[in-house]
Amino acid sequence: MTFAPDLLKFILYTLLHFSWIFLFLIFLWGFHKAWMYYVCNRFWRAKDWVLLEIYLPQLVELTPKSTEQMLAGLHGVYKGPNLIEKYWHGYKQPRFSLEIAGINGEIHFFIRCERKFRRLVESQVYAQYPEAEIFESPDYTANVPFDLPNKDWDVWGTDLRLVSDEIYPIRTHPYFKEQEIEGGIIDPLASFSEIFSHLRQGEQVWVQILISPTHEPWQKKSEQERDKLIGKAPEKKSKTGFTQTGEILQEEGSGWGRAATEVLFGTKLGTAAETKQEERVLPSLMQHLAPGTQEKVKAIELKATKLGFTSKVRFVYLGTRDIFTKANVSAIAGAFKQFSTLDLNGFGNGPKTKTSVDYVREQGRLLYRKRKILMYYRYRTFDGDLPYIFNIEEIASLFHLPSFIVKTPMMPRVEAKKGEPPVGLPVG
Repeated sequence: MTFAPDLLKFILYTLLHFSWIFLFLIFLWGFHKAWMYYVCNRFWRAKDWVLLEIYLPQLVELTPKSTEQMLAGLHGVYKGPNLIEKYWHGYKQPRFSLEIAGINGEIHFFIRCERKFRRLVESQVYAQYPEAEIFESPDYTANVPFDLPNKDWDVWGTDLRLVSDEIYPIRTHPYFKEQEIEGGIIDPLASFSEIFSHLRQGEQVWVQILISPTHEPWQKKSEQERDKLIGKAPEKKSKTGFTQTGEILQEEGSGWGRAATEVLFGTKLGTAAETKQEERVLPSLMQHLAPGTQEKVKAIELKATKLGFTSKVRFVYLGTRDIFTKANVSAIAGAFKQFSTLDLNGFGNGPKTKTSVDYVREQGRLLYRKRKILMYYRYRTFDGDLPYIFNIEEIASLFHLPSFIVKTPMMPRVEAKKGEPPVGLPVG
């Protein structure tokens, strides 16, 4: 074939003279990744963090709805950065870490935030739980050796992933309502409190819920999934001037064609509107859906109506080797299963972070994974398995101050009720 040498010459010429463009694009992509990694790390290293411990009041009669209001207040820290802040300063949305720690049988509630947001966190907590107490606390993760696991301690941990798309909600606190029991609600934290209160000396369980406010268009994704489930016809795009002109010319041509056919063959043809049967398009098939699918559509819509946070849930179980048991891992995983539903969403172990491996180089890989999950927890980072969107109802179901139904003796509580000084008290 005579064109083969010419084609080969053309390819070689293109590679020799234009390959620098591809190399430049690869270099530009690599530089962008490296630069953003550098400026984002610099941005986070400059932060001053504080760990706040919440002491529960003696009687909590409020439901997780109160925590929803608290989280809505924290969402106010969201900021839309400009290009300089994003690409030069490495700006990232503020993040909070909501933590429940079971330490030697005691249960503690923490919120980690930037020090400049301390007053905001305290005001939101006190607004919903006025009888609670908040104290600055040293980081409890520093009380165990940094070289875990070692000859004395063992570790098991994982990031939790969602088993379905993030637009589907997990089981939230309204689903736990039961009118037959005292107070009319089953507290979803009761299972965790029971597990934590039975930890022995030398055992600890840390549960971490990282949240960062977001305004990403995840609600649009929810609308698309809803429309798909109900069989809603896609919206027709508005026609441009060129499209309308083309349709007019097409209709005009069809009219001339029909007229010529009638003259030549003596048959009368109907117009396109007359010959084409008008299709009846239903706006929605919602009324024809199975009850389970209808509930799924309602759940998707409900999740999309509330404020959202980029979120990640992880937990770590650690203990001295003489008492370390995988039974506690199974118990914690079972406690998280109460938030799962087969038709909506639920939790599973993250494939990148779970501290179990198979087959090749098991010992070395297992040690690496255990130390990595501890590092992720200590630095409260979103690294690891991919984060997901939770709304304030889902987060409040996972983290809230337990109601009076949860009767755990090893939960620190406020000993005395706060009171305001009398009006007109003289000040020396």
